[in-house]
Amino acid sequence: MDNSEPVDDSALRPSHDRIDISGLFKFKRLTELTVNFAEGLWITSEEARQLPKAWPNIETLRLDLVNRRVPRIDYKDLLNIVYSHRSLRYLSLPFDATKVEGAERDLCPGNGIIPALIELDVGYSPISSASRVIQLFTVHCPKLKKVESQADESDYQYQGQWEIVDEHFRSQGDTAST
Repeated sequence: MDNSEPVDDSALRPSHDRIDISGLFKFKRLTELTVNFAEGLWITSEEARQLPKAWPNIETLRLDLVNRRVPRIDYKDLLNIVYSHRSLRYLSLPFDATKVEGAERDLCPGNGIIPALIELDVGYSPISSASRVIQLFTVHCPKLKKVESQADESDYQYQGQWEIVDEHFRSQGDTAST
């Protein structure tokens, strides 16, 4: 065999599609969970819908997606997680924010729940409009004080948008504390 030929090593590499976190769902009393894999998670909408039943008392949830794949979940999935976890204060979970249209008040569950979320890490989440995301989180996450992104210079189209979102919520937090 010629060593210069490319070798298909895909069978040796873990598939993000096959990482299953459901084994952790049996730990119902968790209040804090961080899950990191070398290449990150890539959860689906179905898995996102299972999280509230799995960890009803979670306060800090970090399901990090280290790579730059477009997340499989969108802002509706994210809001479902936020509204379904009454004590969730810190969330690290990438989501696709490109289809956010604004406040979208129809997504409020109407049961008087005010999400406790104060800090959100969106990882490498794609975003198309900072102003629409600000509207969305202002309505649905009124306690939010910080929005972090892992986007860098190579993600300039996202980095600037997430910086605007973060600056908005940090300034709201500063105003509230004075």
